[in-house]
Amino acid sequence: MLSIKQLCLHLCYMLHTPVRLYGADGVPLTRGAYAEDQEDPLVCDESFAARLLAMRQSDRPVLHREHDSAVWAVIPVGGETERGSGNENGNGNENGNGNEKGSENGNGNEKGSENGNGMTVLLGPFAYERSAGAVSRAVAQSHGLRRPNAYHISYLPLDFAMESILLLFHCAGGMPLAREDLVAQLMNDEDDALRTRTDAYSIIYELRETDAAHNSYAQELREQKAIREGNPQALRRSWAEAQTGQVGRLGRDELTHYRNLAVVIITLASRSAMEGGVLPEVAYSVADAYTMRVSEMSDPAKILQLFRTAELFFTELVQKSTGGESQNRYVARCRQLVHDRLHRRITVEELAGELGLSRSYLSQLFLREEGITLSAYILREKVRASEYLLMHTGYTLEQIASTYAFASQSHYGQVFKRFSGVTPGVYREQHQNRK
Repeated sequence: MLSIKQLCLHLCYMLHTPVRLYGADGVPLTRGAYAEDQEDPLVCDESFAARLLAMRQSDRPVLHREHDSAVWAVIPVGGETERGSGNENGNGNENGNGNEKGSENGNGNEKGSENGNGMTVLLGPFAYERSAGAVSRAVAQSHGLRRPNAYHISYLPLDFAMESILLLFHCAGGMPLAREDLVAQLMNDEDDALRTRTDAYSIIYELRETDAAHNSYAQELREQKAIREGNPQALRRSWAEAQTGQVGRLGRDELTHYRNLAVVIITLASRSAMEGGVLPEVAYSVADAYTMRVSEMSDPAKILQLFRTAELFFTELVQKSTGGESQNRYVARCRQLVHDRLHRRITVEELAGELGLSRSYLSQLFLREEGITLSAYILREKVRASEYLLMHTGYTLEQIASTYAFASQSHYGQVFKRFSGVTPGVYREQHQNRK
């Protein structure tokens, strides 16, 4: 069985971040994968290490943040009341003392309990923002490192860091916790919360003083309803409505405002599209693509144009969908499986087997729920997916046919014309001319 020491070492290598195990007496049992010539802030600043260990709580990891984005995790190992040690197989009595291979919950000797009472793991520091250079130097200087410019803190995405901390906590016998419980510790800055509340009340006061207001919520509902129903005409009408209020300020400068506004609108549109029947994975992927494009843009006018284009695209996706999310869980799952496998050959038998249904029952169920046979649905979704490659790439028809696992280019052409009314070549020419 993997010991806590071994788990700490694996996490060191995986996270590129020191993970140190301390005994109940505060003495370090591991170096956290530091080389002999590397400076360790907790060795250079023993009082800081003692302060971290004093933060230990028995029922949850504790996060300590310094210099804005440098984070230390204080992780308890073992329960406060677990004192038993085991025999060779780790199963001892309640008050026993572990032998050489003692219980993970006991008080053994050198190879005994590593999950015993009062032990602590100190993980960190890590930075959850990419620009960690200045933070690394600040941490090094705070803790008296002789070579602050040579010290480097690893960047860890916040969700990955939180899951790693929870993994170690749970493996050491801790009770299940949600990732949000940890993140809340980092965000629990009373000064920031107070400033934000003050800003909110200031905005409310200013709006009242100037008789100004935000745009109508009813207009927003009509906009999302148009997307949900796949109605581009209604969407354009909602944009053209006379607004009596104003768009809220979502940034200190114009560019930040429009970037944040675009993210909000794209997110709302993606959710409305899902409610209208677009598969979640499709909607999420489209939202990701548009959001990434927004982050690269620096012209507010072009950002405005882009998020309006995104809303229209979501509306068109709903228009092409089968008319809403199926109420039958087998059909809904079947649709998702088809979407996930568009680049390979899909058979009804394969889908039925995965769903635990007979081929004939799934075919009848799908036809009744969706108004189209499952075989036709598979081909139609492949054709629809291929339309993007025809419009926006230079792939040959043979390459596109192969991408979506058609038997041949001619087979692809026949199926495409069946669902689109024109051949792939004609479709590409029409839409490239339009573009």
